[in-house]
Amino acid sequence: MTLLDSTVERVEHLWILALALIALLGSFLLQPSGNNGLCVTVPIWGNRLVVPDTCLSRTLLGISCPGCGLTRSFAAMARGEVCAAFRLNLCGPILFIICCFQIPYRIIAYFNVGRAMPFFYQIEQQGDLITWFIAAGLIATWLARLAWELWTRGGSHLFLRQLF
Repeated sequence: MTLLDSTVERVEHLWILALALIALLGSFLLQPSGNNGLCVTVPIWGNRLVVPDTCLSRTLLGISCPGCGLTRSFAAMARGEVCAAFRLNLCGPILFIICCFQIPYRIIAYFNVGRAMPFFYQIEQQGDLITWFIAAGLIATWLARLAWELWTRGGSHLFLRQLF
């Protein structure tokens, strides 16, 4: 392993560590607000700011996307509401746990770049497979949720009417 390779690998570990920390810290700051909404309490002002809905698919098309409910699911997991987290997005609690494990894993991996660590090597070898399983899970739950939304709204003709 060259110096450039180890530097690139360390930067990758730091980026993923930062993203996991941001996702987890954000989920602890968010609180439920109204129907499917979230708010954050600003410690300095003490005011609650409502977080706007950022799902472009739901805003423009009226249907959820594969990631709909993930933020609320993470916030529910941070409050210990596991059943609510699964109701919001089936993959949410699994991704929350994966994010939690990313923190110690990325710290240990950062300081051990270039060293032989069989356990971490096995995890890294399965990384692509895990990523594909997560993507497949998100798409499968989205298709099931989409079918349910269309069924409970009266069929696909309402969806087509929204588009045109």
